[in-house]
Amino acid sequence: MSPQCCAIDTARASARAAAWEHAGEHAPDHHVTAQNPIVIDLDAALVTPHSEKEAAAPTYKRGFGFHPLLAFVDHGVGETGEPVAALLRPGIAGSSTAADHLKVIRKALAKLRSAIGPCPGRTVIVRTDGAGASHTFMTWLHNKRVSYSIGLGLTDAMVTALSAASPKVRVRSPSTMPRRSATGYGASTPPAFSTWPTGIRVIIRRNTRTPQRS
Repeated sequence: MSPQCCAIDTARASARAAAWEHAGEHAPDHHVTAQNPIVIDLDAALVTPHSEKEAAAPTYKRGFGFHPLLAFVDHGVGETGEPVAALLRPGIAGSSTAADHLKVIRKALAKLRSAIGPCPGRTVIVRTDGAGASHTFMTWLHNKRVSYSIGLGLTDAMVTALSAASPKVRVRSPSTMPRRSATGYGASTPPAFSTWPTGIRVIIRRNTRTPQRS
């Protein structure tokens, strides 16, 4: 990273720390605990330019442009929050690149150091979709003792191993109403996930297909 980028990151971190301090009890880091952690969401976005730009390239969705990876602090209501880190990437960049996820989460944690300290532990939860479900990324989070919630598409072997499991938890929608078409199963590192970090909590949602009306 260039000295100019380091200086900009430092200035932004200082500005955020000052703003959150002035916010008092309304600040995202007010009374941060393991039960009330700071939530960092990682996700990528496809950006299509209207003319050919430097570093623009074909995307995996057959478009053309850029594929930046972003980190946001999720707080407030109505899906509000603020960006804390970003990695600009050409459109050809992969979705599940662990090295890129590590770069972004390291930058995000560094910019929040005034709120969470050098060892965030359980005061932070990192969320991402299946693009972040790599052994390298999850093991890094696990070793740093940072909480995480990561989506994962099941392989055929996992589906076979879990097919006989009885549902244990009723999946609820955001409105807290039970979903009749879905059930959940929770377990601590079932055999199908033996190669993932030890002790992770696995929650599998099983959907029941609704017959299509003609």
